Amino acid sequence: MIEFATKAFVTFFVLIDPIGLIPLFLGLVGVRSYQEQKKIALRSTLVAGLLVLGFALLGGAVLRYLGISLEALKVAGGLLLFKIALDMINAQLERETDEEQAESRLRTDVSVFPLAIPLIAGPGTLASVLILTGTAPGGSGASWWCWPWRLWSCSSPTGRSGLRSGSPTCWGAPASMLSPVFWGSCWRP
Repeated sequence: MIEFATKAFVTFFVLIDPIGLIPLFLGLVGVRSYQEQKKIALRSTLVAGLLVLGFALLGGAVLRYLGISLEALKVAGGLLLFKIALDMINAQLERETDEEQAESRLRTDVSVFPLAIPLIAGPGTLASVLILTGTAPGGSGASWWCWPWRLWSCSSPTGRSGLRSGSPTCWGAPASMLSPVFWGSCWRP
Protein backbone atom coordinates (compact mmCIF):
# COMPACT_ATOMS: atom_id res chain seq x y z
CA MET A 1 0.00 0.00 0.00
CA ILE A 2 2.89 2.40 0.77
CA GLU A 3 4.34 1.70 -2.67
CA PHE A 4 1.02 2.54 -4.34
CA ALA A 5 0.59 5.74 -2.27
CA THR A 6 4.11 6.86 -3.19
CA LYS A 7 3.48 6.11 -6.85
CA ALA A 8 0.21 8.06 -6.78
CA PHE A 9 1.78 11.02 -4.96
CA VAL A 10 4.69 11.28 -7.39
CA THR A 11 2.38 10.92 -10.38
CA PHE A 12 0.07 13.70 -9.23
CA PHE A 13 2.92 15.94 -8.07
CA VAL A 14 4.54 15.74 -11.51
CA LEU A 15 1.28 16.17 -13.43
CA ILE A 16 -0.20 18.99 -11.36
CA ASP A 17 3.20 20.67 -10.87
CA PRO A 18 2.30 22.92 -7.92
CA ILE A 19 5.64 24.73 -8.06
CA GLY A 20 5.18 25.47 -11.74
CA LEU A 21 1.66 26.74 -11.07
CA ILE A 22 2.91 29.51 -8.77
CA PRO A 23 4.01 31.88 -11.57
CA LEU A 24 0.83 31.14 -13.53
CA PHE A 25 -1.31 31.83 -10.47
CA LEU A 26 0.50 35.08 -9.73
CA GLY A 27 0.21 36.12 -13.37
CA LEU A 28 -3.55 35.59 -13.28
CA VAL A 29 -4.34 37.08 -9.86
CA GLY A 30 -1.26 39.10 -8.96
CA VAL A 31 -3.03 42.48 -9.02
CA ARG A 32 -5.84 41.39 -6.69
CA SER A 33 -5.87 41.75 -2.91
CA TYR A 34 -4.46 39.03 -0.69
CA GLN A 35 -7.95 38.03 0.50
CA GLU A 36 -9.17 37.64 -3.10
CA GLN A 37 -6.09 35.58 -3.95
CA LYS A 38 -6.80 33.26 -1.01
CA LYS A 39 -10.45 32.83 -2.07
CA ILE A 40 -9.48 32.12 -5.67
CA ALA A 41 -6.80 29.61 -4.60
CA LEU A 42 -9.22 27.83 -2.26
CA ARG A 43 -12.05 27.75 -4.81
CA SER A 44 -9.82 26.46 -7.61
CA THR A 45 -8.35 23.77 -5.38
CA LEU A 46 -11.80 22.64 -4.20
CA VAL A 47 -13.22 22.55 -7.73
CA ALA A 48 -10.22 20.59 -9.03
CA GLY A 49 -10.32 18.22 -6.05
CA LEU A 50 -14.04 17.55 -6.50
CA LEU A 51 -13.54 17.00 -10.23
CA VAL A 52 -10.72 14.52 -9.63
CA LEU A 53 -12.72 12.73 -6.91
CA GLY A 54 -15.78 12.59 -9.16
CA PHE A 55 -13.66 11.29 -11.99
CA ALA A 56 -12.17 8.64 -9.67
CA LEU A 57 -15.62 7.51 -8.56
CA LEU A 58 -17.59 7.77 -11.80
CA GLY A 59 -15.01 7.91 -14.57
CA GLY A 60 -14.58 4.15 -14.86
CA ALA A 61 -18.33 3.62 -15.24
CA VAL A 62 -18.53 6.33 -17.90
CA LEU A 63 -15.62 4.80 -19.82
CA ARG A 64 -17.19 1.33 -19.60
CA TYR A 65 -20.46 2.77 -20.90
CA LEU A 66 -18.57 4.36 -23.81
CA GLY A 67 -16.67 1.12 -24.46
CA ILE A 68 -13.20 2.50 -23.70
CA SER A 69 -10.85 0.08 -21.96
CA LEU A 70 -8.27 0.97 -19.32
CA GLU A 71 -5.50 -0.12 -21.69
CA ALA A 72 -6.74 2.25 -24.41
CA LEU A 73 -6.83 5.05 -21.82
CA LYS A 74 -3.24 4.26 -20.82
CA VAL A 75 -2.11 4.53 -24.43
CA ALA A 76 -4.04 7.76 -25.00
CA GLY A 77 -2.72 9.26 -21.75
CA GLY A 78 0.84 8.31 -22.67
CA LEU A 79 0.48 9.89 -26.10
CA LEU A 80 -0.96 13.04 -24.55
CA LEU A 81 1.93 13.33 -22.09
CA PHE A 82 4.42 12.66 -24.90
CA LYS A 83 2.90 15.48 -26.97
CA ILE A 84 3.05 17.86 -24.00
CA ALA A 85 6.70 16.91 -23.42
CA LEU A 86 7.56 17.49 -27.09
CA ASP A 87 5.85 20.89 -27.01
CA MET A 88 7.86 21.80 -23.91
CA ILE A 89 11.14 20.70 -25.48
CA ASN A 90 10.47 22.55 -28.73
CA ALA A 91 9.03 25.63 -26.95
CA GLN A 92 5.82 25.55 -28.97
CA LEU A 93 3.76 28.55 -27.98
CA GLU A 94 0.09 28.81 -28.78
CA ARG A 95 -0.84 32.22 -30.08
CA GLU A 96 -3.98 33.98 -28.94
CA THR A 97 -6.06 36.19 -31.13
CA ASP A 98 -6.74 39.78 -30.09
CA GLU A 99 -10.34 38.84 -29.26
CA GLU A 100 -9.18 36.05 -26.93
CA GLN A 101 -6.76 38.39 -25.15
CA ALA A 102 -9.49 41.02 -24.68
CA GLU A 103 -11.88 38.39 -23.30
CA SER A 104 -9.27 37.11 -20.85
CA ARG A 105 -8.75 40.63 -19.47
CA LEU A 106 -12.49 40.97 -18.81
CA ARG A 107 -12.73 37.66 -16.93
CA THR A 108 -13.30 38.37 -13.25
CA ASP A 109 -13.22 34.86 -11.79
CA VAL A 110 -10.30 32.69 -12.89
CA SER A 111 -10.72 30.06 -10.18
CA VAL A 112 -12.59 27.48 -12.27
CA PHE A 113 -11.13 28.24 -15.68
CA PRO A 114 -8.17 28.28 -16.24
CA LEU A 115 -6.88 27.46 -12.73
CA ALA A 116 -8.95 24.43 -11.66
CA ILE A 117 -9.53 23.17 -15.20
CA PRO A 118 -7.13 22.53 -17.02
CA LEU A 119 -4.14 23.72 -14.95
CA ILE A 120 -4.76 21.67 -11.78
CA ALA A 121 -7.15 18.99 -13.03
CA GLY A 122 -6.04 18.64 -16.61
CA PRO A 123 -6.38 15.71 -18.98
CA GLY A 124 -3.19 14.06 -17.73
CA THR A 125 -4.38 14.21 -14.12
CA LEU A 126 -7.81 12.84 -15.00
CA ALA A 127 -6.36 10.02 -17.10
CA SER A 128 -3.92 9.17 -14.30
CA VAL A 129 -6.63 9.06 -11.64
CA LEU A 130 -8.58 6.58 -13.75
CA ILE A 131 -5.50 4.44 -14.29
CA LEU A 132 -4.59 4.55 -10.60
CA THR A 133 -8.12 3.71 -9.45
CA GLY A 134 -8.17 0.78 -11.86
CA THR A 135 -4.87 -0.60 -10.54
CA ALA A 136 -5.29 0.20 -6.84
CA PRO A 137 -4.46 -2.61 -4.41
CA GLY A 138 -7.18 -4.02 -2.20
CA GLY A 139 -10.03 -3.45 -4.56
CA SER A 140 -11.00 -2.02 -7.86
CA GLY A 141 -12.59 1.20 -8.85
CA ALA A 142 -13.78 3.56 -6.16
CA SER A 143 -13.11 1.38 -3.11
CA TRP A 144 -9.52 2.64 -2.71
CA TRP A 145 -10.54 6.14 -1.64
CA CYS A 146 -12.16 4.85 1.53
CA TRP A 147 -9.12 3.58 3.39
CA PRO A 148 -7.77 6.92 4.76
CA TRP A 149 -11.27 7.87 5.92
CA ARG A 150 -11.85 4.41 7.40
CA LEU A 151 -8.51 4.45 9.19
CA TRP A 152 -9.19 7.87 10.68
CA SER A 153 -12.80 7.21 11.64
CA CYS A 154 -12.38 3.67 12.98
CA SER A 155 -9.30 4.48 15.02
CA SER A 156 -11.17 7.16 16.95
CA PRO A 157 -12.27 6.15 20.44
CA THR A 158 -15.39 8.29 19.97
CA GLY A 159 -16.29 6.62 16.68
CA ARG A 160 -16.55 9.84 14.64
CA SER A 161 -18.25 8.25 11.68
CA GLY A 162 -20.40 5.71 13.45
CA LEU A 163 -18.43 2.82 11.95
CA ARG A 164 -17.21 0.12 14.27
CA SER A 165 -13.54 -0.70 14.33
CA GLY A 166 -12.84 -3.37 11.75
CA SER A 167 -15.98 -2.60 9.79
CA PRO A 168 -15.75 -4.10 6.29
CA THR A 169 -17.54 -1.23 4.60
CA CYS A 170 -17.01 2.48 4.36
CA TRP A 171 -20.07 3.61 2.44
CA GLY A 172 -21.68 4.89 5.63
CA ALA A 173 -18.77 7.22 6.29
CA PRO A 174 -19.64 9.97 3.78
CA ALA A 175 -23.28 9.94 4.90
CA SER A 176 -22.23 10.30 8.52
CA MET A 177 -20.38 13.49 7.63
CA LEU A 178 -23.80 15.15 7.43
CA SER A 179 -24.35 14.46 11.12
CA PRO A 180 -23.76 17.29 13.62
CA VAL A 181 -22.22 14.65 15.90
CA PHE A 182 -19.51 14.10 13.29
CA TRP A 183 -18.70 17.80 13.06
CA GLY A 184 -18.73 18.21 16.82
CA SER A 185 -16.31 15.33 17.30
CA CYS A 186 -14.01 16.54 14.52
CA TRP A 187 -13.15 19.79 16.21
CA ARG A 188 -12.54 18.48 19.72
CA PRO A 189 -8.90 18.69 20.83
